[in-house]
Amino acid sequence: MTAGAAHLAGRRRRFALPSWKRLRAGLLIALVGAAALLAAYMLWFRDSSFVAIEEVAVTGTDVPPAVAGELTTAATGLSTLHLDRDAIEAAVAGEPSVAGLKIDTHFPHGITIDVEVRPAAGWIDADGGIAVAADGTVLETGIDRPDGVPEIAGDAPDGDRAADAELAAAKVLGATPGPLRGQVVEARVDREHGVVAELEGGIELRFGAPAAADQKWRAAAAVLADPELTAATYIDLSAPERPVAG
Repeated sequence: MTAGAAHLAGRRRRFALPSWKRLRAGLLIALVGAAALLAAYMLWFRDSSFVAIEEVAVTGTDVPPAVAGELTTAATGLSTLHLDRDAIEAAVAGEPSVAGLKIDTHFPHGITIDVEVRPAAGWIDADGGIAVAADGTVLETGIDRPDGVPEIAGDAPDGDRAADAELAAAKVLGATPGPLRGQVVEARVDREHGVVAELEGGIELRFGAPAAADQKWRAAAAVLADPELTAATYIDLSAPERPVAG
């Protein structure tokens, strides 16, 4: 063998691939290390103070201060990596004003809780005053009529939800567009016209069934904005594509 060939053979031996036994041993060590890291994460780190929630942001429209306080207390100290969502939801499970929560954690110590609030759609003059949401949920009892909330003519609910007639009126009131919200004085249900909402000035909006309330309110707004409408005592919206003023 020439000197050059011997030198090349030596280089090949130095760069030869490791044996299968050496590969297997290295792989086993890597797996054991990965398992140890996973165990440390699962059993310690994800529930440790290094990832405990310290900064709670409660967002949403008109969130009651008491609800924000309960959520802040419930979330503080939980883990951003192993969040106990049930504990947060349980803190406001008895709050009828809370329709839902959207929860996002921010590693390592933050959380944002966005609250979907049920606003009061109407107020029933019974049992000291009852505020109800658009879905019929009883929000509060024994309260005066809140500012800007129309009255619903009817009886007190039997339980935590409004009865059928009051629920139909609440559904319509809950769909009231912003520009008209302050003009609605009262809503009621009668046999002939279904849900009737009365505006300031005495104009009746006759909705019929509460279905398609959004579309019917848009039709009402269009009729009321018509400069040619000089006098009317009612607007029939039961067929919103063909509203009738009379």
